Amino acid sequence: MEDENAGIGGPVTTINFEGNTYYYNKNTNTQPPMIPTTISSSSLWYQNRGTHDYSLARGIVSSGSLTNGLRIANSGTGYWYWRGGDPEDTDNWGTLELINLVERVAREWRRLYPDYPIITSMDMSRKNGGTFLPHTQHENGLELDMRYIRNDGSSGEVDFNVNRGDYSQQRSQALIDLFQNESRVYKILVDSRANLTGSKIQIVSGHHHHFHVWLYDPDGNN
Repeated sequence: MEDENAGIGGPVTTINFEGNTYYYNKNTNTQPPMIPTTISSSSLWYQNRGTHDYSLARGIVSSGSLTNGLRIANSGTGYWYWRGGDPEDTDNWGTLELINLVERVAREWRRLYPDYPIITSMDMSRKNGGTFLPHTQHENGLELDMRYIRNDGSSGEVDFNVNRGDYSQQRSQALIDLFQNESRVYKILVDSRANLTGSKIQIVSGHHHHFHVWLYDPDGNN
């Protein structure tokens, strides 16, 4: 992962997996450090994951759980995490696949558009997944809410019900296109007033202040 996975406890955290302990350290370099490739498992659940990814999306996005979820960093190259009024480290957990997706897109965003505001990630899943009200999905670490991009250089919120005039369709489309170019992205749910296009776009109500990125299950089970 690109940055720290320590939450409020400090720059280092430990992950226990099948009797082994792994350490994730805060790293401020532009490029992310590699996850140790020594992590492996004999569990059938993990056969298709490679030796570096032990996070597991169980069930489906509307009725599931998250095993060995990882916490996205509060900030990284080209992005920051906004928790709103939620308690610290309660809704910023996902599969390694999801967190790495944000990191890749954010690094490319910063490279292509250094004068644009950094992108803002929002709700993901609970640490162990499960019900996450008011969402009807977000239960197994495969989904992420992101802010639309403003036209004034700010990373603040655009809410089509409140401040639609602050919205930049052009810049939001540029960000959406980066997500759509990712093969692991299944759908992107947006508000109709966003005027965003693409093969993975789906218009859904309730997305007036964010769009929703939805990944395929890495195991092919969802």
